[in-house]
Amino acid sequence: MAFYQDPDKPRHRPSLIADLFKLPTKPGLHPLENQATATLAWLIDRSPAFAREIVELFLGPGSAPQGTIGARTWVSLPNPGGTFVFPDLCIEAADGQLQLLVEVKVASALAQIPGSDGVIRSQEAHYRWAWTTLTGPHAHLRAVGTLTRAGGSTEIQPSALEARDATWSKVRDLIRNLLIESAFGPETSLVAESFLRAINARIAVDPPTPDKLATWKLEHAAIVSEIATDLRDRVPGARLTKAKGAEFIGHRVHLPDVLGSELRLRVYGSPASTKQNLIGEPDSVIVGIERDAGGTLEAPASDIFAEAGFLKERDVIGGVMHRRAWPMEDALADPAATASSIWQMLATTNIGPWTRDARRPI
Repeated sequence: MAFYQDPDKPRHRPSLIADLFKLPTKPGLHPLENQATATLAWLIDRSPAFAREIVELFLGPGSAPQGTIGARTWVSLPNPGGTFVFPDLCIEAADGQLQLLVEVKVASALAQIPGSDGVIRSQEAHYRWAWTTLTGPHAHLRAVGTLTRAGGSTEIQPSALEARDATWSKVRDLIRNLLIESAFGPETSLVAESFLRAINARIAVDPPTPDKLATWKLEHAAIVSEIATDLRDRVPGARLTKAKGAEFIGHRVHLPDVLGSELRLRVYGSPASTKQNLIGEPDSVIVGIERDAGGTLEAPASDIFAEAGFLKERDVIGGVMHRRAWPMEDALADPAATASSIWQMLATTNIGPWTRDARRPI
């Protein structure tokens, strides 16, 4: 099958709900990236106005061709040597006018891929290299771009298969403007509105100003303290200390003798998009699992807590530790329920005597 597919010919079109349902869940694969990609592809494929704006975001004003523009996800791009790579998003215009590949990132970095020629390239550069070795037929205009939170510096140069490195904030603004102009049709406007809210809350989130951050910390300190104290009280011999940070409020719950030494639960509250929050999470109560202040967790404890749902997560500034986030909105509504939810997840590890009686009343 040819790599380029004409969107005016019979084809499988994106189906939003079905595509979201079939997305896999596995370690190392952030679901938000795939969910955002599937939604983006559906909107491009169903809204001609949005499709044209997205093409011009990557390739500049006037680059969107006339006629049908369609989208596919995770297309199979043959690698020299007989394997495949899978760009997240493929945008194609009718009659061979355009094929644009976009690698979409939210929580992860662009991968480094070794080629069969022995050269290691960044993901988007590898796609360009693989594409240049592929025999046609090709679209008249071909390019590869990236969509990330931070963007990049790549200039538009179709002769080198280079499209712009776009940002999620630009996509957010495009959707907002098209909604204001009523450019989305009745089939797509509700999805566009919902997607815009999700981008605002989880992807292109502006961190709070210093004044707003200070107010936020004052308003939420008692809730975080209540949850941390609740967890401490469930474990005989546990003790509570404060955890300090410029952009979070928190405590450490010190659990005695877990697999031979003390284990610490770092329980902290963090506004969306601040340094120690997780990428894509709203204002949150986060529980990290560590042996020391550096977030260390050795095997087998590392595997045990990962299986319990405390995955090795990267925060906004790139720090990695085993942790999980609970929405601050839920904690404010019912802190005892949030503490109980955290406790139930901890209890599934079965690594200390305190896990064996997880449902006992306090």
